[in-house]
Amino acid sequence: MIPEDPIERDALAGEYVLGVLDLASRAAIAAALEHDADLRRLVDEWQDRLQPLAATVPPMPPPEDLWPRIAAALPRPVAPVVPFRAKPGLWHNAGIWRLSTVGMSALAAGLAALMLVRNPVPAPGYIAVLTAPQNLEASFLVESRPRAGLVLTSLTHAGPATGRAYELWALPPGGTRPVSLGLVPAGGRLALDPARIRPSAGTALMISLEPETGSPTGQPTGPVVYQGQLIERQ
Repeated sequence: MIPEDPIERDALAGEYVLGVLDLASRAAIAAALEHDADLRRLVDEWQDRLQPLAATVPPMPPPEDLWPRIAAALPRPVAPVVPFRAKPGLWHNAGIWRLSTVGMSALAAGLAALMLVRNPVPAPGYIAVLTAPQNLEASFLVESRPRAGLVLTSLTHAGPATGRAYELWALPPGGTRPVSLGLVPAGGRLALDPARIRPSAGTALMISLEPETGSPTGQPTGPVVYQGQLIERQ
């Protein structure tokens, strides 16, 4: 069942895009997307946020025997396939194609200019996925948003034990002492004032396990349970 709570819906959409849900949950979300416009919006937003991370993965060529194996698995046609042969006419007129190409190029240029006027290029943004040191499962997402600064969102439902709290820290490139960005609320979502931190590529982010009221020293006192690094969104 798709939750009604906005925070839970947002986290569920993120898990769906990341592909960390079981088959039953994925099927339920896929069915809900057909009639739930708000859920479709959340899924689209998560896809836009996580797309830059795909660019950091080097391309992998498919195995050379992939297509022969696919072709061998396809059922053979029960009747011969007759290729379609178009009669010469308007669509084979080279002059028509040249004129249409020029017209479409001008139209595309005009549309591009209109889109730039209506949708100016946004300022550079940053994103980070925080994982536990012992595995690569995505647990938190941190992203910079216009007018909202950095926003941390939990991708799982796990939380600290009773009497303990998660505290978020940032270590800028070249820094030696991490700076506390605050305690992570029970809902797993933390929005930071833009004036509190200036995000930059290479900034290390960490979540440590601290007392319920936070670190008493201004520095991490418990183990670092999640960590990641800000990268610039393309």
